[in-house]
Amino acid sequence: MIASDDTKKRWLGKLTRLNPAAGRGACQGKTPHKPLLLLALIDLAETGELTTRSFTRSPALVLRFRSYGSIVADRWPTRLDIKMPFFHLSTQGFWLPLDVEMRPAKSLESCVVCEMQPEFFALMADADFRLKARLVLVIKYFTPTDRIALFESLGLQAGSARGVKADNVVREAAEAAKSKGRNARFAVRVVAEYRYTCCPDRVPVRDGRWRGGGGCRPYRTVGQNAE
Repeated sequence: MIASDDTKKRWLGKLTRLNPAAGRGACQGKTPHKPLLLLALIDLAETGELTTRSFTRSPALVLRFRSYGSIVADRWPTRLDIKMPFFHLSTQGFWLPLDVEMRPAKSLESCVVCEMQPEFFALMADADFRLKARLVLVIKYFTPTDRIALFESLGLQAGSARGVKADNVVREAAEAAKSKGRNARFAVRVVAEYRYTCCPDRVPVRDGRWRGGGGCRPYRTVGQNAE
């Protein structure tokens, strides 16, 4: 099934909100772990190695993670631990972390398998989404020097790729993320306002009789939707 443009934009928007920490000391710029793991997973999907929603820290995944990690070694000289994004990206809705007994993992040490969200897994099979996801990840989270090396490694041209303008992709993804935030804020406001509702002037009661309305009252006290 082909994903809609809205679905793609929503997930590209999620990719703009990985919330990486800032480096300290010898480590400069944004923490690269999360985008590096996602880039590695996109590679596996493209080569047909990501065949199910469940995936582990396989040798192929670790190899790609470390290969891309070598590109940022100058600004991030400490060892990149794949266990960190493998577990922590679950908190942002990309997948469910599981332990050896297939129960939700509580820590990065206990997380041995991840089960990707169905919608995200389906998008990984979409070449257009993979291209745009790569552009978003590289431009959003890496320094200009990193980008040159990553684009070269991915076989892409900086600025545009296969007719897709990189800046436009990132801009649309960011707008999708903002739209999601605005919708959430609107929903909260609507719920708050509808905690109060107006009763009609006359309402039916038992035996076919009617009684006068009681004006506005808290929503939780009205009808069958009582809390």
